[in-house]
Amino acid sequence: MQRLLAHPITIVLATVLTILFFVSLDKNSQTAQTSIKNLQALDQQTKTLESEVKTLESQVQSAQTNLSKEKIIRNELLLQKEGEFVVQIPQDVQIEENIATSTSDETPWQAWKKILL
Repeated sequence: MQRLLAHPITIVLATVLTILFFVSLDKNSQTAQTSIKNLQALDQQTKTLESEVKTLESQVQSAQTNLSKEKIIRNELLLQKEGEFVVQIPQDVQIEENIATSTSDETPWQAWKKILL
């Protein structure tokens, strides 16, 4: 028995098996770490989707109120109640401003002096 344990082939086989065992353990730990990272990413994505769903549900609830329905009817469909008139202002109209510019070289004190005296 001692001869079998001291034989070089037995020692090489035991060493190879030990190395394979440790490599397998390392691969399993890497797989576990990758799985943990994936779970964390999915958890974060789930939280963001849940918050997005909550905001969309609140928007749906606010869109179903009578006030928002009337706003859509008036602004987007351009409908009105009986006796009302819809006034549309073209959006491409540009307002021109006439700004009076003074070309005199007088200072304000000189202008006041001229007016008062």
